[in-house]
Amino acid sequence: TIIAPPKTGKSTLSLQIALNIHSLGYVPYFRSFEMSNAEQTSRYDAMRAGVSHQRLMTGTLSSEEEEKLSRALRQTSKMEHKFWLGDSAAGNTVSALEAKIQHHQPDIVFVDGVYLMVDEQTGEHNTPQALTNITRSFKRLAQRRDICLVISTQVLNWKLKKGNVTADAIGYSSSFYQDSDVILGLQRPAEDMDDVRLLKVVASRNCPNTETQMLWDWEGSTFKEWSAEDEY
Repeated sequence: TIIAPPKTGKSTLSLQIALNIHSLGYVPYFRSFEMSNAEQTSRYDAMRAGVSHQRLMTGTLSSEEEEKLSRALRQTSKMEHKFWLGDSAAGNTVSALEAKIQHHQPDIVFVDGVYLMVDEQTGEHNTPQALTNITRSFKRLAQRRDICLVISTQVLNWKLKKGNVTADAIGYSSSFYQDSDVILGLQRPAEDMDDVRLLKVVASRNCPNTETQMLWDWEGSTFKEWSAEDEY
């Protein structure tokens, strides 16, 4: 489970992880309840090409960026393994998601914005009971299908401790903590820093807690761990 305050970049992080996995030859299925399919596709294209998503959407790419985008799209079209994208129009329940998994047979599944899904038992969304039922269903789905599920949800700002993301800050239900094998927290090191993120293992069944700094480059749609070549 990936957790973060609103507008911090959990959707971007999820998509970047999916892209990295796809580059290794695996098939991801990425469904977002926070982005439309058109927005997912445009972000996917920008991140593939390493160009500004904002300029892509406004039609103001430079000639060099247009060539990078064209080259990335050609390379993507030649890939034998698929990268599946879906949004809430494909269904907002766990059963609808499982139907897509059965159809596409992905190696890994990403569900962005779980708090916006509808619980089939209560018909509710974003309530403690609904989210508990959804995370329990996800756990059973992962076990039944023997597949890795990566989900994201929000933390509540008023529950943050001095701005730090912790498992206790997850909104509305403790079931995310109970049902997740690992919880990754994403946050800004400072409120005025938009080009850096701190990625933390805030809870895990099998590894110690740790953290790493990430380069958060909106201009080039590059989101990665800091390396020796990167400069502040």
